[in-house]
Amino acid sequence: MLKDKFIPERWNKLSNELKMAVAIKLLEKMAYFSNIVKETGITSTEAHTAQNRLMDLGYIQSDGGNWIKFETSWKKVPTIINKSENEFLDKLIPELFIK
Repeated sequence: MLKDKFIPERWNKLSNELKMAVAIKLLEKMAYFSNIVKETGITSTEAHTAQNRLMDLGYIQSDGGNWIKFETSWKKVPTIINKSENEFLDKLIPELFIK
């Protein structure tokens, strides 16, 4: 899981919104909702709340993103629209990884 690649003390201090933003950025086309929940370890309720807040903040598209086909089903993947947040995440993510 994605969260297992990070230093637990640092990962656990992040808000659910930041955990979700990190997952969306790192998972890219695999960042569909159920995979984000599995990879981050947050509940689906927490993930829905975080997703709504990220939409309200203008970090991801308010329509939820783009549809991408995975094997036999279609999944909606969030699209990041706030590039200034990307710069923040680009600096944050390396600090989370276990070295």
